[in-house]
Amino acid sequence: MNAAFVRFGWGVLFTLIDFRFGFFDVLPDIVGYGLMWSAVRNLGHWRNVYLKMEPIAAILMLLSLAEIFPVWGVPGGPATASIPLLVYSGIMLFLTMIFINHFMYTVSRHAAEASAKEFAATVNARRKFFVLISAVWLLALPFSLNWTESIVEWTFVMGILYIIAQLLLFFSCRGAAKLIA
Repeated sequence: MNAAFVRFGWGVLFTLIDFRFGFFDVLPDIVGYGLMWSAVRNLGHWRNVYLKMEPIAAILMLLSLAEIFPVWGVPGGPATASIPLLVYSGIMLFLTMIFINHFMYTVSRHAAEASAKEFAATVNARRKFFVLISAVWLLALPFSLNWTESIVEWTFVMGILYIIAQLLLFFSCRGAAKLIA
């Protein structure tokens, strides 16, 4: 079970990392979503509640193929805002938010049942932080077609907060592997 928590954490980290050689993505998001899907399936052997997230993980894997086989432009090319790109980004962000929220809520309940109540509270706080940052991004996304230069600077701060939220999820998964597995 501990390997599955670690695998999920690496999946979160791999979706965060965008390493490219030119237009070629060395580590596409499908690898990260695949690790998360595999972890959820594995954790489902111990607790059925983890299996409820499997369909969302599979959908995220399928949708992340658009990064490898671009539907609306060259992956890694200049990011020009378009309606299809905004819809795709919104769907991916929404599904990721729902998926991570449910996973971390389940981890916090699992930790509480395993008498790791302090860790459960920490995981729950990190879950809420991730959902808050994701929700702000979701609310701002439709307006990104008309962003001014000053608002683009604000998105840098939000981007840093999103990275911090994902790193906290990574460390929560590592902690879950040690404390409740």
